[in-house]
Amino acid sequence: MIELDADLVNVKAARDHVAKIAESQGWPLDVHLVKLVASELATNAIRHGETTSFWVDAYFEDGVYGIEVWDASPIPPEKRDPQQIGMFDESGRGLLTVDKIVNCWGTKYTAPKGKIVFVEWWAA
Repeated sequence: MIELDADLVNVKAARDHVAKIAESQGWPLDVHLVKLVASELATNAIRHGETTSFWVDAYFEDGVYGIEVWDASPIPPEKRDPQQIGMFDESGRGLLTVDKIVNCWGTKYTAPKGKIVFVEWWAA
């Protein structure tokens, strides 16, 4: 696990941390897709997490490859309706992309505040 300041310059550090874990554990996944998902989750934590820092972790456990990102906001991420995203909108497509890449994603709430947004790929 790595804790980072909630600054967009740290998206790269989050992405690199997850890629290092995936590569060292030999995940049979495209590392570019893993990095894309990590980037999207980190960016959401920074932009919407109501926090000064966030943390990122990646794991393989019980046949599941996963990424988790914690931030201080209790508000879950929302996958937008593609019909509601304008051609020139600069945001709103991240979770739509993540949803197409992973097997599942969701939110776990943490005490006393915050949440973990997780994604999972299932081993074949």
